[in-house]
Amino acid sequence: MTSRRRPGLPAPRPTATALITGASSGIGDQFARELSARGHHVTLAARREERLVALAGELGDALPVRCDVADPQSRADMLRMIAAAGLEVDVLINCAGFGGGGPVHEFDPDRAVEMLRTNVEAVFALCGALTPAMAARRSGAVVIVSSLAGILFPPVNFAAYGASKGASLRYAHGLHYEMAKVGVAVTALCPGPIDTEFGVSSGLEKTLDAMPGFAKATPADCVAATFAALERGSREAIPNVAVRVAAAAARRTPAVIASRILPAFFRV
Repeated sequence: MTSRRRPGLPAPRPTATALITGASSGIGDQFARELSARGHHVTLAARREERLVALAGELGDALPVRCDVADPQSRADMLRMIAAAGLEVDVLINCAGFGGGGPVHEFDPDRAVEMLRTNVEAVFALCGALTPAMAARRSGAVVIVSSLAGILFPPVNFAAYGASKGASLRYAHGLHYEMAKVGVAVTALCPGPIDTEFGVSSGLEKTLDAMPGFAKATPADCVAATFAALERGSREAIPNVAVRVAAAAARRTPAVIASRILPAFFRV
């Protein structure tokens, strides 16, 4: 009788790398530091090349790659650079993303489309490109950073962002069960508000600052919860109790009621 492979992160290999998108700040930066500390070579991908180079200098065993994951050509160039370095991606951390809020009729449609490309298209494309080799090796790990906004329904005042994160979350759930059959761990990270640059870059700084401190998590909290979920073989990681309670309540609240309650908590 053969035993089933224990879920979790694969062991570091000399020819393997952990690819982290959105590695220039926040959760992505933290994932890079933690994976490097565990002995993994890391590939750092983001648009802000100077930050990547500085982080790679700190970590040592790292490959910085400037990449706009919303651009198919940029994604393809990144994957070619990884292959040219003689590396296989054993761990994929889909952390790149951005947000924004407001009623759809007041929201910039170009920004909404860019959000879709970054939060959804890039995740689908990179998972589709890299999981076949993981499946063939029967080893690997994939993390998809979603959000509490992906669980809330309907995402009033966050229609584009909530829909994009909802899509990535459901994709992660499907991928989790598919890849479990071939020994690859998949987890979706679903945090609430986090102390990162996200608030400023998304224009939601005031909204996030107004949320109670007990609902907030740090990047370190998020990474620790994700690694624990991977080890358990869980499909989701939610980094603190308050957000877990909110997620459970959201999943049990009828949409007609939620549509009246949510705007009181998520003002933009």
